[in-house]
Amino acid sequence: MRETRKNEKLTGIITEQDYSDILFNELIISKTKISKTRFKNIHFKNSQLGNDSEYNDCEYVKCKFFGQYSTLGLSTKYNNCKFVDCEFIGVMLFEGSKFHKCTFTGVIKNAIIRDSKAGLFGPKIAVFNDCDLGGVIFDNLNLYGKIGLSNCILPKKGIRKFRNDNNSLIDKADEICSKIDNMDKVESGIIFKRDLKSGQNPIILDDIFLDSFFPTNGSRSIFDSIVKGFEITE
Repeated sequence: MRETRKNEKLTGIITEQDYSDILFNELIISKTKISKTRFKNIHFKNSQLGNDSEYNDCEYVKCKFFGQYSTLGLSTKYNNCKFVDCEFIGVMLFEGSKFHKCTFTGVIKNAIIRDSKAGLFGPKIAVFNDCDLGGVIFDNLNLYGKIGLSNCILPKKGIRKFRNDNNSLIDKADEICSKIDNMDKVESGIIFKRDLKSGQNPIILDDIFLDSFFPTNGSRSIFDSIVKGFEITE
């Protein structure tokens, strides 16, 4: 059973600590450097896990990050951290967080990872450099713009990748949708909306999203005709 701790604030330097079986509700971490610390079976609800903060060589095991106001840090760096069998749930969870040489397993659900286009917190964006996402399940994850997945290992299953060099796939979507008069084109128009996907190459869509997004066979058929010949299968 988890201990509930509410409205706590952490700041300063935290090193080689162990936290387990806790529900942190509305935890705020600010101007903090956390190193070699382990979090096991922790639920972070409506928590802000870093303003001008840094995590080094930390481990999160079976943790859950969720809640309408939760964020992993609007200006926070994670270096060489491991997230093992964790759940990340929330639209704005990753805004402003930067991950370097981190490893993830678990699920990322209903989140947005985007480039510098305006987001919920303005110009703050998520960046992943040299991270391993191979063991993650994307569940309705929205990737907008060029995104920041530099030299990252992508999930081994559950995603589809589509070539979009020079926005060629977006151009094809615009061309096909422009010739269709009925509402079946709406979903493809949203998926390949130029303002959201321009510059993203490849375009990455998860199977869970694709299996639930199309209301009719006709709308799914339009999507399939757009991506024909563009899917990356290797």
